[in-house]
Amino acid sequence: MKQLQSLIIILLLSSISYAQSTDSSRVLTPSIQKAKTYLNKKQDRIVVNFNFDNWFHQETGGLVTKWYSRGLDIYFMYDMPIKKSAVSFAPGIGFSTSNIYHNSQLRVDSAGVASFVPFSNYTANFKLVKFTTNYIDIPLELRFRTKPMGGDMRFKVGIGFKLGIKIDAYTKERRNDLSADAAYQKILTKGFKNQVNLFRAGPTFRLGYGPINLNMFLNLISVFKKGKGPDVMPFSAGISINGL
Repeated sequence: MKQLQSLIIILLLSSISYAQSTDSSRVLTPSIQKAKTYLNKKQDRIVVNFNFDNWFHQETGGLVTKWYSRGLDIYFMYDMPIKKSAVSFAPGIGFSTSNIYHNSQLRVDSAGVASFVPFSNYTANFKLVKFTTNYIDIPLELRFRTKPMGGDMRFKVGIGFKLGIKIDAYTKERRNDLSADAAYQKILTKGFKNQVNLFRAGPTFRLGYGPINLNMFLNLISVFKKGKGPDVMPFSAGISINGL
C-alpha cells in the first residue's frame, strides 16, 4: 500500500513538473505561439484553380478551339489584413499551365511567323492536338470576407491582378502515321521563343463560400508577339479550391 502511495505521489509530482515546464516554454516562445495562431486562421494561403481555358480570336484561317481546353493554377499567397477591417491584401507566387485543344497545326514560316493551318482529316487521324504554355505567376489580390456564418465558413470576394512569366511553350499532337496498322504517335514541338510573348498579365476575380470559389482571369496580352503570329487573347474561368 505504501509503495502504491509513493508511486501516486511520484506521478503527481512529475505531472506538475511537466505542466510547469510546458507553461514556461509557452512564455519563453511567443513567436511560436504567434505562428500557431496565424496557421489556425483560414486565410486562403493555398489557392488551386481548375480552369476551363480558351482564346478570343479573330479569323485565323479556320482555327477552332475545343470546349474542353483546360488549365491549372497553384499559388501560395500571404494574407495581410488591413488593420481590423474585413479587407486584406494578398501577394503570392505560383505555377500555372494552360492547354488549348484545337484542330490545326502550328507552323512557323521562313520569316519566323507562326500560323495555324487546320488539318483536313482531323477527325479521322487525330486523337489530340494542343498548344501548351507554362508560367510562373505573381498574383496580387484585394480580399473581402464576411463574418463567420458557421464554424469558419464565410462569403469571400477577391479582386486582383496577376503577372505571368513564360517558362515554356509547345505543341503536342497524337496522330496516326497513316500506315497499315494505323499506329498513333506522339509528336512534341518546342521552340517558340521568338513567336510567343514572354509575359501575360490581366485582372482576376474570385467569389465563393468557404473553401469553394469561382474564379476568372482575362489576359490582356496576346499569346503571340505582334507580327509573329495570330492575334489570340486567352481567358479562363473555373473552380478555385482554397486551403489554410
